[in-house]
Order: sequence, then structure tokens, then C-alpha cells
Amino acid sequence: EPMGPHTLLLPAGALRAGENVLLLKVSGWAGIAKGKVGYPLIPTGSGTQGWGHKDAAIYDDIWLDFYDRVYMRHALAMPDLAKGEVTFRIWLDGAEPLPEQIELSAEVRPCESKGLAGEGKTRARAARPFTDLPVPLKDAKPWTPRERNLYEARLSARVGGSRCDEVRFRFGMRQVGTSKGRYRLNGSPLWLRGSNLVFEWQWGGRQGEFNRRVKEYLVDEARAMNLNSFRTHTLPPPAKWLNVCDEHGTMILAELPVLYNYANFRFTAEELEIFHKNALVDAAGWVRKLWNHPSVVIWVLSNESRYDNEWESDEFYKHVRGLDPTRPCLRSGGPGGTPDTFDVHTCGNYGGPAEGGPIQQFAALTAEKDPNRPLSNTEYMNLFARSENYSLRWLGREDDPAERLNFAEFAAEHTEAMRRLRFDGVFPYMYAGWTRLRGNNWRADYPTPMAAALHSCMTPVLASLDLFDRNFLAGKEVATRTVLINELHEHAPAALDVYVTAKNPLFVPDADALEAAVSHQSLELHLKADSFAEKTIRWKMPEVEGVYYLAAVLRREGDKPVISQRTVRAIDPKVTAGGLNKRNVVIIGATAAAEGWLKGHEIPFAAWDGKGKLAGEVAVVWDAGRVSDAARANAAAIRRFVSAGGRLVILNQRGWEWKELADFELRQEVSSRAFPHVRARHAMLAGVNPEFLKRFNGLPGTVADRVITGEALKDATKLLWIVRPEYTVAAALPAGQGEIVICTLNLKSRIHKAQPNYDPAAERILLNLIAR
Repeated sequence: EPMGPHTLLLPAGALRAGENVLLLKVSGWAGIAKGKVGYPLIPTGSGTQGWGHKDAAIYDDIWLDFYDRVYMRHALAMPDLAKGEVTFRIWLDGAEPLPEQIELSAEVRPCESKGLAGEGKTRARAARPFTDLPVPLKDAKPWTPRERNLYEARLSARVGGSRCDEVRFRFGMRQVGTSKGRYRLNGSPLWLRGSNLVFEWQWGGRQGEFNRRVKEYLVDEARAMNLNSFRTHTLPPPAKWLNVCDEHGTMILAELPVLYNYANFRFTAEELEIFHKNALVDAAGWVRKLWNHPSVVIWVLSNESRYDNEWESDEFYKHVRGLDPTRPCLRSGGPGGTPDTFDVHTCGNYGGPAEGGPIQQFAALTAEKDPNRPLSNTEYMNLFARSENYSLRWLGREDDPAERLNFAEFAAEHTEAMRRLRFDGVFPYMYAGWTRLRGNNWRADYPTPMAAALHSCMTPVLASLDLFDRNFLAGKEVATRTVLINELHEHAPAALDVYVTAKNPLFVPDADALEAAVSHQSLELHLKADSFAEKTIRWKMPEVEGVYYLAAVLRREGDKPVISQRTVRAIDPKVTAGGLNKRNVVIIGATAAAEGWLKGHEIPFAAWDGKGKLAGEVAVVWDAGRVSDAARANAAAIRRFVSAGGRLVILNQRGWEWKELADFELRQEVSSRAFPHVRARHAMLAGVNPEFLKRFNGLPGTVADRVITGEALKDATKLLWIVRPEYTVAAALPAGQGEIVICTLNLKSRIHKAQPNYDPAAERILLNLIAR
């Protein structure tokens, strides 16, 4: 019971004179054979998912081929550019035994001129599974995304000079494969920069526009985003769409409908054998139907399967490669990959806990990269259920109109990180949502912020800023590693302008933002073909405190400008120092680093001995793990200090067992952004622009990794939260004439100027707590 394309032979005499009726039984979801657990025993693509198609339908043509004795059942064009020839691999069949001697011939013509480019003949024997027919070509022109040279092949089978069958199809002289761990197209490096299609050709209603405007969708809009390829998530595309890709140079990773989304189908051994057999039949139908389209550069065997690794990477892989030796095979997000490739999915990079976590993950993947296999990420930037509250997590309120800009910013930063690490394939999810064909109309030149961001971060020639930190001392000179990428096979002269501006350049870049720049420098670049180089750019933070944008704008003749941009924030130390009282501090659980920092700021302090009365105005629990049991037993002395008007500050701790001092608990919850509670007022927040709380310096940019729970919060004034308002990370508890401030922000590791992750905003908050 194949789901995909299938060919069968009608026995001789089945068709009779007059009208004949062809009857197909097409099962819907209820009619598909399933295992005991309920999963189908044939590949159904998205059918296993709640959002998937379960309709009974026929999505492509049904046709009858007529032949005389010998049927040319399958024909594959296998180009060899080095030899300047194409070999046609031909499978013959018939309802009756084949003749012993069969003459095969081939003519090849360029599709544009129709002049004869080459011809060849050979003899086939019925006993062979297939026959190879080589055809030398005059001045063979390769197919590439930029030069879409297409040829038409006409193959004929004859017996005793009488024609039995004939087939015509288009193909391209192109060779795609892997070498030294990289993709190669016609021997040159191939970098796949694309997105995901999710069977838009089956979308109904007004979305039928996709089928009526295929070229606009797959070529025009994609080129504006600098996308050169698509992975067809869950299902191979129809030939109509591939014809457009062949003619205009959009490359396709055609995914077979073996989709798991990491589910365990829990097949019995017998059921798994049936599923395997059906998957091989289904794959053969799809591969043979589409294999002569040069735009198909990779077969994707499965999606997010982790319970059938050995079979998929061995028998399934060998089956597809045996059918079609002209393309690599990939397992999309499948552990272990295939012998050709290794692919990952980082679907949760937008909903993840810390913005820099995926960047660390990308670096780890690159460090572990198999030197013989390309590395790709064919799915990231996924948007899951709205319960994820992306806008709340990253912007501090639900349905913030800036969420689309924020999404695009994440995509640009993470995409550039992968490109700097030389990922061979990069495919954010999913393309339809960013297109004008879906009804978006953000601005005249780009339908969505994501489209603008992709235009820049996917461009083949880019100067990418390797900058994660955001908070800098005002007036500081900063040296930023910049990676110069040229993925073209030609020299690329370019002009690079570096701006610091108070206006968001909006990824394209925006002219008003560049005109508002507070500083600007120009450089001339000469990027060699297929090159990857580094350059250090020095720039200066503005003297005036605030939020700015660092923008590296690259301009090339004949192309639109592209930009690598990062948000940067100037923190003025004079503002930090304003109003500080240098009050006497008592350190509880002191460390040498804490004492050194206090001395550096000339803040008078003493370490508590755990016995007597606290002498000071502020007490700070720096590291509760360093407090002895005897000192903990004297918690009443600290409470008396607070009741008399002192402030007790409990900084971020790994855990909290000192309930005698403050009755609260810590629960793990990670975020790289914190937000003030509505109407929160406290000395801790003095001079702290809420933007300064979005990402602390140093990967992964974690602002807090613990939230406060427990009895202490009942009477507390909640100051800061992460992820959602009920996840408190800073609170002030009244206690007599004083107060207890619990703050789980990761401040202590970011206050030393000599450390690479020093953050002046974090230091300002800590100084506010101790000295204001």
C-alpha cells in the first residue's frame, strides 16, 4: 500500500476495446494498516502528527504509458562533468518475457537551442537489472544555481528496428556530493542557506496561491532573503515545483515521508519489518519520480527519528543510494546521521533559557565535527504553542508588538554564529511565515523583520560581528573579532562601514539609523573567492549612557547592502557612583574575591565572625556555603541587626538551607532576561535602565538561574522576575525597621573588571544594594 508515487504493469489484455474504468482505492487515516499501538505501518509524513494531513486524496497525475513488448520503466541521468558525458541508467520491464536483444538509443539536446548535443547507442540484455548508456556531449554546460543549463534527453527502446517505447525528460549536468567534510557542487564548495517548506502545495483555501505563484514564492521572495535552498519538511515536493527550481536555481533537500518527531512508534519486531518494507517501496517511488531534477541535491531519509538509527543509517541509506548514486543522503535531526552527512535540529533555540546557550552548542558541535562529513542544522527558530509565551519571556509582556523584531534578532545572531563556525547547511523554520505571499506587509521592501534579517545574515558575502556582550563602560574602546565570509566562487571587492547609532538599523540597513550614527568608520575589503578570514574592528562606546547599535554594513557593486548588527549599551561609571554612600558592610560567608572587590571600591567592610553583634549598616550573605554551623545557629543576631534598621542582602546562592535567617526556597529556572515588576521601587534599581537587565555579559548571558519561592514572599515587595511574573528573582522583605533583600541575579561573577565577563550593569546593581 504505497503512499507515494508508484508504477504497476497491467497484464496483457486487461484493457479492452471501448471505454475502460480505472478504479483506485485510496484509504484515509482510518483505513491505513496500523500497529498495535496505533501508528501506521506505511510512511505517512505528517499524518502521525496532530497538525498533519490525514485526508484521503490524490495529489498528482495518474497516467497510462503504452508500449510494445519492452517498457522503459525507469531512467536516471548520471552526469560526469570531467568526462563531458552523461550516462543514462535504464531499467526495462514488460508484462511478458522481454526479448533477448534490445536496442537502446539516446539523443540529448539543450533545452534552449534544441540542437543535438550528443547521442549514443547500446544493447540491453533481458537478464540484466539495468543497462548503462553513456552519451558524450559537445561543450557540456554545467547546471548551477546561477547558470541553469538544462538538457532534454530522448531515450528509445527498439527490437529488430521496431520502436517499443520512448521517454523524454529534462536533466542538468551537475554533480553534487561531499568531499573532505564539505558539500561540493560540480567540484566547488556548496553552502546551503535556506529554510523549510511544509507541503505548502497541499495548503487549501486562499493558500492555493502557493501553487498559482510558485516562482514568486520559491525564487523571487527567497532570493530577496538570500535563500538558495529549501528542505521540504515531511514530504517531497511535486514535479511542478521542482520544474520551477530547475529553471531558476533553487536547490531542494527532498524529504521522504518517514517522520517521527522523536516519537517512539513502539512497533513489534514483525510490525517493524512490515514498516521497513513499505518504507523502501515508498522511497523507491519518490526517488525514481524526482531523480532527474537537478534542483534536488539531497535525499532526506527521515525526520527526527532516534529509535531506528541502525536500519536508517545502513539498509535504508544503502537502498536509496543504490537507487540514486548521484546525491548524498541525510537524516534530518537523526542521531548519528548517515555515512554522507550529520544533521542536527536546535528547534528550541528561540524558546530556550539563555540566548547564548545555542551559540555554545553550535561551537561544541563544530569542535566534535566529523572531518569527513558536512554538518548542517536543518531546523531551528521553531515557534511552538503560544503557551511558550515568547513575548513574555523575552520582552516582559504578552503580545508585545516588538516580538517579530526580537525573533529576527535571535535568528540573525544564531545564524551568523553557525556561519562563522562554517556550518555547511543552515535552515531556520519556517519560510511561509516570513513571506509576502502569506499576507505579510511589514514594509515596502521586506514583508517581515525576519525576511530583512535573513537578507543580511544569509548573504553569501558578509562581515559578521563576533560580539555577544551588550553592556560596556561608556567611552570604552572595544576590539571586536569580525569574520569576513565570501561563499562565492569569485573575488568580491566590498566597502565596509562600521557605525554606532542610537537607532535600530532594522537588519537591512535603515538609512535613518545610519544618518543618526554617533560614530562611523570606513574600510575597504578585498575578499578572495571561497574565502573565510578574520579582522579585528576597533570602535568606541559613546560617552552618553544609553542603548545603541553597532552596525557593520557591507556594500558590493550590483547588490543591496547587508548588515551585521548588535545591540550595545553604554553604562556610565559616573552615574553608578552618583549617590553612593560607602556604608559599612558586614560580609557573611566572605571570599577573597568579595573582599578584593570591596577594597577596590573603597567600601569599608568586616567579615562576620559568626558570634557577636553585627557592626555596620549593610550585611551581605555572599556565600552561605562558607558559613559554619555555629554561625548559622546565631541567625538571631543578624535578625536583630535587620530589625534595628539594617539591610540584609542575600545574593545568589546555589541552594538555601538557612531557614532560620530567611524562610525561602530556591528553584531552578534559567533566563537571560529579567524585568522589573510593575511599580517596583527600590534602591537596587536606581539608575538601572530595564534594557540593562536583558542579558549579562559572557556566554550564555544568564541573568539568573534560580527563582525565589516560599513563605518569605508572602509579605515581600517583588522587584524583578524572569520568564513570567510569578518567577521572582529579587524581592524586599520588611523586617522591623530594616529589610531583607533576596536577589538571585548572577551578579557576583560579573563584577571584576579583569574578568572577560565583567558587566558594568551587574556591578551597578550590586553597588546599589550595598552602598545606596
